[in-house]
This record gives sequence, structure tokens and C-alpha cells, in this order.
Amino acid sequence: METPKKRDPWMYVLIISAAMGVCLLLCLCLEAFGLVLPQRQSAGAVGQGRVRVGQEAPDFELSGLSGRPVRLSHYRGQVVLLNFWATWCGYCVGEMPLISEYAQRYVNEMVVLAVSEGESAQVVQSFVDVHPFPFIFVLDPSYRLNRPYRLEGYPTTYFIDAAGIVRYEVIGSMRRSEIEAGLRAAGVR
Repeated sequence: METPKKRDPWMYVLIISAAMGVCLLLCLCLEAFGLVLPQRQSAGAVGQGRVRVGQEAPDFELSGLSGRPVRLSHYRGQVVLLNFWATWCGYCVGEMPLISEYAQRYVNEMVVLAVSEGESAQVVQSFVDVHPFPFIFVLDPSYRLNRPYRLEGYPTTYFIDAAGIVRYEVIGSMRRSEIEAGLRAAGVR
């Protein structure tokens, strides 16, 4: 009767190390191409070097889906829910019906600026044709706002008060409680 051969324990260490190396390389590649899912941070928490709660929101002027320019400062005097999203982002699309519910409820108290990142007007228009949400759709095909807003992932939402100050931030898809907290912080009662 032949006894089975024992494997060298270092072989297992080598296999595990190789698997961990492959995982690390994959994660680095995904992050480099911006494909890592956004991590949920506590609401209102902002990382180093980012727009901070309590600071003025960086102004911008971009083209709206209608072709007219949209400037953030034009909405001074109104609460703004500034949502960064993309049509390919399932979390972004998934939270839109909930945002829409609040946009309709507070139609006279707030405006939703939905900034589509990295996509053409045709792609966004095709999405809007199927999903006619009551938002002002803004186009940022060249990611111009990534730098001043230091976006870490999609969706990212800022609640801006009537004076143009960021009062709340959510990285990742929002829950009802986060939308309500953001609206309260921005002055919607």
C-alpha cells in the first residue's frame, strides 16, 4: 500500500501569496479606471482636500441637456441638491426615483441639478427619454467638476443651502433618512 505524499507547506504559502497579489493588482487596476464601487462614508463626513461641509460650493457653468448653460450660482436663494451620477451607474439610477419623490414634494423649495459625468448629450438624452425625472440635467463630459469637487465615486450628492454653502454630503446611494437629513441641514422644512 502506497502512502500519499505530503505537500510542502511552503507551496501553500506561495499559492496564497500569488492569489493575494492577483487580487491587489486587480483592485489597483479597477481603482485606476474609476470602476471601484463608492464606499459609504458617514453622512456629512468629507475626506482630506475635498469640498467640506460648511464651505461655499464651488461655482461652475456647464451645458444643460437643453443646450442652455447651467450655472450653480444662478440658484442662489434656493436649496440645491447637487447629484453627480452616470447612466451606467446602477446605484445612481437606483436612487433617482427617491430623489424624484422629494423633488416633487419640495418643488417650490429646492432644485435638483443632476450632473452626468463623462457622458455625451445623446447618451443622457436617451436615458431621460426613458426616465423623465423632474431634474435639471447638466452635462460634464470631460469631468471638469471632478477636480473642484474631488469626487471619489458615483453617486455623490451635496445639499447646498440658499446661501451657496454645502450643508450635507453623501457618498454612495442615498437612503430616505439621508435625503431628509440633507434637506433639513440645507434649510428645507
